[in-house]
Amino acid sequence: MTLTATFKYNGASVEVQKPTVATRVRVWQLRQAISEHGAGGVPQDVADTLCYYLANTVKVDGSLGFPVPLNSATPDELHAFLQGFAGADESLLTVWDKTLYDLKYATNDPDLLPPAEVGEKKDKARK
Repeated sequence: MTLTATFKYNGASVEVQKPTVATRVRVWQLRQAISEHGAGGVPQDVADTLCYYLANTVKVDGSLGFPVPLNSATPDELHAFLQGFAGADESLLTVWDKTLYDLKYATNDPDLLPPAEVGEKKDKARK
């Protein structure tokens, strides 16, 4: 089971997942597509970073003001995403980044662990 979280931005709802091996592979695939087809005028280092956010996005309800191609993307769709995200207000990156960060590092949060594991950890802490 992949852990997910949702954030809201300007009326849109964006669901992201905890980064996994599969999403890391997706980042590599997106970067390969960019190296073959260009980044649509977005600097390469910026485009490489934005691929991380796209690869970990599960669903977008509403509009962020630019397309978010979730499963596969033509070069034009990828360029539109990169250009739109690169030109978006920094607050979008802040909330997207914080949501992914919280998912990535929340694995020891007692609220996210199965009840049996929480009980075991409490017992070990008492000893």
